[in-house]
Amino acid sequence: MEGPCIESIETNEWNKNDDRLLQAVENGNPEKVASLLGKKGASATKQDSEGKTA
Repeated sequence: MEGPCIESIETNEWNKNDDRLLQAVENGNPEKVASLLGKKGASATKQDSEGKTA
């Protein structure tokens, strides 16, 4: 049995998953951070309107 397939899509668009991830980090919620990162990888180059990265 193979591991999960993760799609690798290069994009610099900010989306709802990124907003949820940033909020979980700011709230100090490691379980939520791990859950969100497990669903979709993070990109250190993505920035929100305030210049914050996920």
